[in-house]
Amino acid sequence: YNKETGRLEYRPGAALCNLFLADEINRTSAKTQSALLEAMEEGQVTVDGISRPLPVPYTVIATQNPLGTAGTQPLPESQLDRFMLRLSIGYPSVEQEVKILKQTEGRRPLDSIVPVAALQEVEGMRREAAAVHVAEDLYRYVAELCTATREDPSLRLGASPRAGSALIRACRASAWMGGRDYIVPADINLLFYDVLSHRVVLEPQAKMNGLDAHSVLEGVMAQGPAPRLLKCGGLPVLKNFLRYLIVLLCTGAFFICFNGYFSMYVFLLSLALPVLSLLLSLPGMLTLQVTVCVPGEEGTPHTAKAQPVPLHVAAVTKSPLPAGRARLRLSITNHFTGEAQAEKLEFSPSRMPQILEHKLTSGTCGVISCQLTKARAYDLLGLFWLPVRLKKAGRCQLVVMPTVHRPILGLGQTCSWSSDGERFSPHKPGRDPTELFGLRDYRPGDRLSRVDWKLSQKNGELLVREASLPLADQALLLLDLSGTGLESDGLMDVFATLTQFLIEEKLEYMVGFSQAGRWVFLPVTEPEEALLAEETVLRTADCRSPKPPQDMPGGVSRVVYLCPKPDLALLGQLSKKYPGARQHMVSLDAWGERASLPPEILPVRVRLGSVAEDLQGLML
Repeated sequence: YNKETGRLEYRPGAALCNLFLADEINRTSAKTQSALLEAMEEGQVTVDGISRPLPVPYTVIATQNPLGTAGTQPLPESQLDRFMLRLSIGYPSVEQEVKILKQTEGRRPLDSIVPVAALQEVEGMRREAAAVHVAEDLYRYVAELCTATREDPSLRLGASPRAGSALIRACRASAWMGGRDYIVPADINLLFYDVLSHRVVLEPQAKMNGLDAHSVLEGVMAQGPAPRLLKCGGLPVLKNFLRYLIVLLCTGAFFICFNGYFSMYVFLLSLALPVLSLLLSLPGMLTLQVTVCVPGEEGTPHTAKAQPVPLHVAAVTKSPLPAGRARLRLSITNHFTGEAQAEKLEFSPSRMPQILEHKLTSGTCGVISCQLTKARAYDLLGLFWLPVRLKKAGRCQLVVMPTVHRPILGLGQTCSWSSDGERFSPHKPGRDPTELFGLRDYRPGDRLSRVDWKLSQKNGELLVREASLPLADQALLLLDLSGTGLESDGLMDVFATLTQFLIEEKLEYMVGFSQAGRWVFLPVTEPEEALLAEETVLRTADCRSPKPPQDMPGGVSRVVYLCPKPDLALLGQLSKKYPGARQHMVSLDAWGERASLPPEILPVRVRLGSVAEDLQGLML
């Protein structure tokens, strides 16, 4: 209200800016959040019935403290759906906190903020990011992932179509920041959780089972069919030749129509252009070197599923002359699940190394090899090319370990005996298998060597010496990885979860898996050997279903058979070999023929993406 004029005047509020920061947005009133919803969705604000557009670009950054919720109200799902990303910063490390304390001592951090880009530059970045190419297969991949969240039984509310659109836009920005004009499946895997985690709502039962949005989306990503091949634009030599021929025809026609020295020079120059381009580019084409590696890692790096790992692809030439473009083919293969994809990259190499950082993520475990399978060096005009010799530096490996879940597990009582066991039966205790526990009457079938003849003669009846009974105290985990890649990945998650529990219980175990069509057994007695055993399985296990082993290890009190579909012959052999052991069959198949299983076998069905929920309460 203006006292001088006596009228109400409109004055732009805080929302009319390019970057709007809403601190602790969950403490604002519902009316304020409703006004912000209009600004985020429609790009305008309405005051007294008059709509006024917001400046472009318009970005909203909001903070929300999950603790101290008194006086707050949760944001509605429709408003959360308007935010593109949700990031959880967490606490800083000790080094980071020391740096923060030094920077904030005696001054305000806000005073040191300076502009880093003009508005026109930001608009140019947005236009370039919006022009990043998205293949048709990747559009379908994103749509299938969003559809899978709506069909997941652990989610009450899945991702909306707006989530898929936000994921595509975020991937375009990520590819542009990585120096690419096209997106790859790794961009989708990298940003999938940040874009969708705040948009989905879990079922109450899933929350009670200890699941969160990230674990559920991880299961969705593991089941999603990732595109196998990605094609992108390159340097078509034939098209470049056609373009050059058109230029040559034009200059030739110019020379014919306007006969003179100038037109002749232009025509001769057009004839000499390919030769000049090749002569200038040839030193760089011959000395081009390309490498691929994971920076800062010695040996083979290890990572978790869905954890982005930077992959550096570098190109450098020793020639000081300008070089043409270089085109590389990067093949990424998961040898455990069989997944593979190929990406085509382009560089403008120079004496300074040109590095393209590629975020590599995998939703499945396994040994992933990254190899440059083809490289070509082009001249400045793109008319000629030479193959680049690829050395050992053109390949690297990465091990993606299976996910360890935290269900509530337990150990049941066993009565399987073993001469090597260190734990003795409470009914026949002792400290050594040769130690005499007691005497009892002779029963038909007892060995005569165990009869105490002196005491039998005194008592007038046969007495048998009974020794202490050592019990088997070792677990055996049998891995049948003859299913699909996703099924093998799910079984490895179960295997890693069970082995972690056995390590925490300080229980030794053996791992059996198929190698070259036969069963191989690895003993694990120390916690350090557990990760080595998992990596050995990922590297050497094959997908063939082996025949039941002839010689199986002894001293086993617990048997867990992990398989996509059960092998009845192997189950029968296990029940005969370990009659007193606790035996479980963990299968991905909905096994309904319980009567055909040996009575000692306890079946457990595990669904992909619900490992923690399905293993809850299992007694090994």
